[in-house]
Amino acid sequence: MLNRQIGEIDHDIDQHLKQHFAEQKKLLESIKGVGTQATWPKLGPLNRREIAKLAGIAPLNHDSGKKRGKRST
Repeated sequence: MLNRQIGEIDHDIDQHLKQHFAEQKKLLESIKGVGTQATWPKLGPLNRREIAKLAGIAPLNHDSGKKRGKRST
């Protein structure tokens, strides 16, 4: 019963977004990592930092060899 209700609510939200926020939704979904669903293979238990790294949105240092110094985050 709950899965059916969740499906109905998701459908209602989608219809509302299509009706009132089509341009904004299109703009948001053009951004990498933003969308209605994230499809990931079964990776097991991951914390939020590991998920951010996999999604490519984690603020990582760009150190290479002797290149070290100020961070630009």
